[in-house]
Amino acid sequence: MRRLLALTVCLSGPTDTASSPPPDAGVLSTVRAVAGSEGQAPEVTFDTPLKIQEQTMALLTQGDGAQVAPGQEVSFRHTVIDALTGKTLIQTFSEVAGGGYVLNDTFRLRFPKIFDVFTSAKVGAYSAEASPGF
Repeated sequence: MRRLLALTVCLSGPTDTASSPPPDAGVLSTVRAVAGSEGQAPEVTFDTPLKIQEQTMALLTQGDGAQVAPGQEVSFRHTVIDALTGKTLIQTFSEVAGGGYVLNDTFRLRFPKIFDVFTSAKVGAYSAEASPGF
């Protein structure tokens, strides 16, 4: 079973800071992301292998833009990384447009952890999600 780490930047925008997960980040406590230049994925490092038992998500770096609010449409870019090896599998930072969602009640009910992290973020924030596999 493949374990994955996904790094997202909410409403992407370049930042000059390296990430530092909050103390309660658990399995994500070793994940660090350093912003790349515009259109480039950040450099993501973590202790391998990540021992992921359940889906978890944490805000790594708070953005410097406006607060993201429930009901808002957000766009994001992401990098999917193999949690066992640290190898990048997919990244969308070089694409013109990232993915997008409306943070409405339907989204909140289907993806409560993602909703909570995204609505606690400001534009430009980095977050990480770990999933035990599929």
